[in-house]
Amino acid sequence: MLIDFTIKNFRSLKNEEILSAEAGNRLRKFNDENTIAIHNTRILKNLLLFGPNGSGKSNLLAGLEIMKNMILNPPSKVVTKLPYQPFIFSNESLEPTFFKTVFTYKDKKYSYSFSYNSNEIITEKLSVLNGNKKKPYFERHRNKFTIIPKSLKSIGAQTKKNSLFLYNAQNANDPVSSNVMEWFNNNLVFFDEFSISEDMKKLLYIPEIKDSLVKFLKFADINIEDLKLQQVNVPPFPEKIREFIESSGGKVPDSPTVLQIMTLHKTYDENGNYISDKLWNIDDESTGTKKIFLIALSLIYAKKYGDDKTLIFDEFDSNLHVELSKALIKIFNSNYNKSQIISTTHELNLLDKKNLRIDQIYLLEKDFRGISNLKSIFDFKDPKKRADLNFVKWYIKGIYGAYPQIDVKEMLRSLNSISKMGEQQNGKKS
Repeated sequence: MLIDFTIKNFRSLKNEEILSAEAGNRLRKFNDENTIAIHNTRILKNLLLFGPNGSGKSNLLAGLEIMKNMILNPPSKVVTKLPYQPFIFSNESLEPTFFKTVFTYKDKKYSYSFSYNSNEIITEKLSVLNGNKKKPYFERHRNKFTIIPKSLKSIGAQTKKNSLFLYNAQNANDPVSSNVMEWFNNNLVFFDEFSISEDMKKLLYIPEIKDSLVKFLKFADINIEDLKLQQVNVPPFPEKIREFIESSGGKVPDSPTVLQIMTLHKTYDENGNYISDKLWNIDDESTGTKKIFLIALSLIYAKKYGDDKTLIFDEFDSNLHVELSKALIKIFNSNYNKSQIISTTHELNLLDKKNLRIDQIYLLEKDFRGISNLKSIFDFKDPKKRADLNFVKWYIKGIYGAYPQIDVKEMLRSLNSISKMGEQQNGKKS
């Protein structure tokens, strides 16, 4: 599970910001439901990121996803540019982007970080943690290694300036580096509401899982009678793409197919009499239905493949009724769930002390310079974090910041000025 993620100089996140899933000191509320104890560390199972539009919530999650993609997909050439997206609203010299994760995997705790610009990896470091002790495994500054296992020295010498040493080390079957790669590949999972992996779709071939999912949807007040999988042919590859794949040593399938999820609904006449069943492509369902389906399938997927996953959703509750969103929060923090869910949200009604601990709530706001700032309610001093605190009340009052400052009168006045401009121009023309 993710313990914390540190980010600096990425998009609107100019300064170093830390998203921590480590439970706050001396907090005991919902310990059994909302946290998991791993390596004597109590980790939060659910984090919610609040903030107005444009505050940087999506940028924070995008940074973690880019970190994952850079680890799993090394550049093929030394001249390949890296996905460098620094803070741009500043006259200061461009610094490297910095990412760092601390996480648990296979009864071990790891810390892995790197910094980079568009052309090269500046720093890279991997450590194995044991309690409060940190044992560096390898560390580099550009192409010079200050710490490296003897068995990997030749690999270090072969690492391109724009490549991560971690990838090359795991490619050489280094066990420590392989564990880190496996966590990023298997346990850090990002979800797009319009994209479901083939592995997740195949879960519906298991009758018990499919039946449970249908029941889950019905109890969420979504009237889907059944779920089916169909093999659908996809258009053949264009000739030039076929030639490229084959020239690269790949094999082009003769008749490529994909799995398509179909939902079964009952149809009725105008008098309410049952007529027949109808199959729909899930892509034709409402956005809210697709979102709740994806979340439910994600939880089942995590449970099926060993728990301890970190599931990332950008606005998990978009297009969902607030009561359904609250129900999902309870499920995220239930004893059933042994994985971790991190998500952004706009829904103030989820700021509910009946379901959440104060260390599970993060706020993002952007200042006048365009810099996003991340903070936890737990970090605010008393009396703002009293046990009887009304989170929504204080949030709206702006005690925590991160609340949009909207002036409706001035918004209308801006539009009216455009209307008057049009009237003047029309008057001149006449």
